Amino acid sequence: MSIAEGAYVPGVIGFFNQMKQEFVSARFLYYEGSKSKRSHFSDRRVLLYNTLDYPAYSFATEKMRAAFRVAYSLFDKISYFTNHYLQLGHDPNRVSFRGVWYEAKGKPPRPILASLASRQNWPLRGLFWLSKDLFEDEFTAVTEPDAQSLNELRNHLEHKYLQLHQEIGEFVLRAFGQSVYEGDFADTTLRLLKLVRASMIYLSLSVCHEEQARQKKSGPRKAPSMPLSPWDDQPETITNQTLTGG
Repeated sequence: MSIAEGAYVPGVIGFFNQMKQEFVSARFLYYEGSKSKRSHFSDRRVLLYNTLDYPAYSFATEKMRAAFRVAYSLFDKISYFTNHYLQLGHDPNRVSFRGVWYEAKGKPPRPILASLASRQNWPLRGLFWLSKDLFEDEFTAVTEPDAQSLNELRNHLEHKYLQLHQEIGEFVLRAFGQSVYEGDFADTTLRLLKLVRASMIYLSLSVCHEEQARQKKSGPRKAPSMPLSPWDDQPETITNQTLTGG
């Protein structure tokens, strides 16, 4: 039966696949961007003006900026996954990595959801404590000293103006936008990627624990299995039969 005909597709597995693919892509973008020493052909004949503050403009720099964006966005996707998989009841359009653990209504500090507090799922608790390394306006208590600056970097990168500078001279701080050395931004992006990697490991282990707990709770009742084979990462070998499941 083809997908178009209504075949069952394991949504959470597909979603986790997508998150893993985004992470490894962001990781490689960071590697290429941080290691590149040559100008890319796409940078040629692009009319940019020298603002005399040692700006860092290049395709390699944009790869690092893209890696930061993708990595940070994965935190919200992890919370979206957690909300759906554990049926926490949050509005999927308003769920966040810091807020998914708490009651949706009430004034801060809101209590932790009872359904989460009662779970003896240690990887899930590890994910909860890791979430405190991020800063949100509503959740200001953090364990990571640089959490707020990380959040400010993300906001300027996504919505405002983040200027990267070469490390060959001093730049003048301006009231418009935010400035940071290219090397410092690379270090921050690497730290962010490490946080995302740890979060996804915790998420995977917490799902494994949850599935084992559900199996024990269901008792001897047998459930139908759905064997899944590894995805073939060679596009030329993917056939219509693979896509339709026929």
